[in-house]
Amino acid sequence: MMPEMSTFSHKKEKLRVAAYCRVSTKHTEQLESLEIQKSYFETVIRENPNWSLVKIYSDVGSALRTKTGLVIGR
Repeated sequence: MMPEMSTFSHKKEKLRVAAYCRVSTKHTEQLESLEIQKSYFETVIRENPNWSLVKIYSDVGSALRTKTGLVIGR
């Protein structure tokens, strides 16, 4: 059985885009890096005429490594 084919509108709708920025500590250099990341993504998304910026999410956190190598966010 063949899967149903999607139909696309001929209207060009902008792709809604969000970004996620993260640093692992609250050190000054890391916080500056977070601002640089946010600025970068905002610029890249706004300069693309086919994209619409929804939101830029950011997080300052840390991660723990376990014996298995898994990373667990805190």
